[in-house]
Amino acid sequence: YKYIKKLVSSGMNSARVNCAHDNTEVWKRMIDKIHKAKIQTGRNVKVCMDLGGPKLRTGSMRPGPKVVHLQPDRDLIGKVTSPSEVWLAPEGTEPEDDDDMIVPVSNNWLKSLEKDSIITFTDSRDKKCKLKVDKQRKPGWMAKCYDSAYVTTETVLTIKDENEAEELTTEVGEMLPLEEKIILKVGDKLILHKDQIPGDPAEYDDEGNLVIPAHISCTLPEVFGDVRVGEPIILDDGKIEGEIKSVDSERIEVTVTYAKEEGAKLKADKGINLPESKLSISGLTLKDKEDLKFVAQYADVVNVSFVNNAQDVFKLLAELKEINAEQLGIILKIETQSGFQNLPAIILAAMRHHPLGVMIARGD
Repeated sequence: YKYIKKLVSSGMNSARVNCAHDNTEVWKRMIDKIHKAKIQTGRNVKVCMDLGGPKLRTGSMRPGPKVVHLQPDRDLIGKVTSPSEVWLAPEGTEPEDDDDMIVPVSNNWLKSLEKDSIITFTDSRDKKCKLKVDKQRKPGWMAKCYDSAYVTTETVLTIKDENEAEELTTEVGEMLPLEEKIILKVGDKLILHKDQIPGDPAEYDDEGNLVIPAHISCTLPEVFGDVRVGEPIILDDGKIEGEIKSVDSERIEVTVTYAKEEGAKLKADKGINLPESKLSISGLTLKDKEDLKFVAQYADVVNVSFVNNAQDVFKLLAELKEINAEQLGIILKIETQSGFQNLPAIILAAMRHHPLGVMIARGD
């Protein structure tokens, strides 16, 4: 709440809640905090809610190995400049951010740790390793590692008791699998497929020849009939760009035309943009229609994705009339080439409604 209040105090006049994430219970808590900040600051803040719309994103990746790789930073001659850090925490503890490396252990064993405790173990390569307990981080401890180590489920961790007389051991619990990713460089091939099977990185033989190209699914099967060879494709908000080289009803073959020199990472649930393709997808899904009832009750404005033509506007206005929400403000999000080309007709169709806004929505 303090962060929301700070934003409102600093001049924020609209707050966006995204229906593509969370649920009605979470949305209501967000909105309650916005209204609380609005009252306490005396400022006028509109609540805008984005309908999820058609979900044009990458599908799942195959889970990676259940391992934590501890790897300290080193200088050019191999000396450690900064140790790696690991969070020793009770089983079931969730990461608080993407950089957290968690090793789940017994809660009782954790109680025996204190600052500067030395933990010894043999890693997955049969290498003798150790950790030094650094500081408490509830509900566990942070520890430092000054050498490379691979910790897996059932790795045995050992410390000495206060008198150095008895060894206290625990087995590492069930670890979260690493999130697999695809590394793409300029010239690489990527297959997008309709079949919702987990994606995999490319496979190469011992000579570096491509055996199986990287592949990942696309969450919106309708696009396979809409795209054409030669059209551009943009992934993960512009981090990766490519050109469509071939397409059929089941797969799209892409050649990467832009990525960072060292390679860009493509993961699950990342945005796909087809800026020059004439997509047949339209604004409101069944979930959107259900979410719209909540939006009409608690928000000031609804943001509608993938508005492609005047017919999409008519469908939206009819839906608002059906649920007695004709007073709700609307913002039409233009996200495709066809939507941009049909913009005059879209605006004319929407001008019968007030208040109204139009957003050219693709930042990538």
